[in-house]
Amino acid sequence: MKGTDKSLTGLSTRSGEERHGLTTLCLSLALLLGLFFPTSIHAEISKGLGYVCSLALFGIYVGLAMGANCLAGPPLIVCFLTINGTLLLATLLSPLSSLAPGAYAFYFLLSCLYLLDLRRLAFNRFLEVLFTVSSIILLVLAFASILPIEQVVMFFISNYSVFYPELLPAMFRLGKPVLMFGSHSLAGFFYCVCFLLNFLTYTYRK
Repeated sequence: MKGTDKSLTGLSTRSGEERHGLTTLCLSLALLLGLFFPTSIHAEISKGLGYVCSLALFGIYVGLAMGANCLAGPPLIVCFLTINGTLLLATLLSPLSSLAPGAYAFYFLLSCLYLLDLRRLAFNRFLEVLFTVSSIILLVLAFASILPIEQVVMFFISNYSVFYPELLPAMFRLGKPVLMFGSHSLAGFFYCVCFLLNFLTYTYRK
């Protein structure tokens, strides 16, 4: 019996480690894709790149839901159905004649995020290191764009133009380090999130 108990404990531990590894991999890919996946080619905004990234993120969500066992319960499933049902119903009832069905992919992806119970996720220290390195890279690039270093500015205009072509050049010309976020409002939001996560990590680990 003792040997059997140890064997079962070993299997359970290995299963937990595999789940932590899968979660770490999924979250690391989500971080890298979300931050650094390009949105344009030679300053030409590409919808195709946005759809490719969205498809990859959807695959990551499925991996987290199934492999990491963090699928949310019925209340959040109701939220998922309500979001998508409302969007589709509003589209059917809209008096506008033109449709933009491609935009639905991004709303659907956001609604899928609500299906994940992130409190169940447990990951390895690698993710924390990756987030710290990503934060440092963002800070360095932000200061480089403010100086401005022309090569850095042109790199982001070439690979991360979004919404409309004149947006990123105008942002950098005004000294706003929007980088891959496109607009000052989005950049400010994500910089705030990065600061908060780093600050909370510091308060926890000292």
